[in-house]
Amino acid sequence: MRRDIPWKCDICGRFAKFSELGASRLFVPSSAVSYEESIFRCKSCTDKHGKPTSNQQTVLNIVSWINTEPRPEAGKEGEGMSYIVQLEPGVYLVPWSGDPGRTLSRLTARQYKGISAATYALARARRFRDFVNATIEPAHSEPKGSK
Repeated sequence: MRRDIPWKCDICGRFAKFSELGASRLFVPSSAVSYEESIFRCKSCTDKHGKPTSNQQTVLNIVSWINTEPRPEAGKEGEGMSYIVQLEPGVYLVPWSGDPGRTLSRLTARQYKGISAATYALARARRFRDFVNATIEPAHSEPKGSK
């Protein structure tokens, strides 16, 4: 779903962006047992009437949601910054082979362009090992415990 284009509210007809906090949407993908359905609701109508509901037999917590978090901007905590994954104290994730690839040098650690990419990489690394003390840190900060 494109968050930057305006969508028409199904109740009041007002155009609003999904990035508006409190806006809600229902999306049921097309399949053998359902037809595609997409409904958008602005913040004021979501507050008055609640999340949109489907006429189909669907699990609403999967196909319907409310935008409760602001879109992260560059330079702020979230997307737009570079992050590294520290698997254990002083051990960092790298892009080469291994189970997963690891290095002791913070400078050669793989940099991820957003917190979501780093979180995904950590989840993939945990397929091989547990890494209970793993952390995700901004790439251009001092390592924790170095002061």
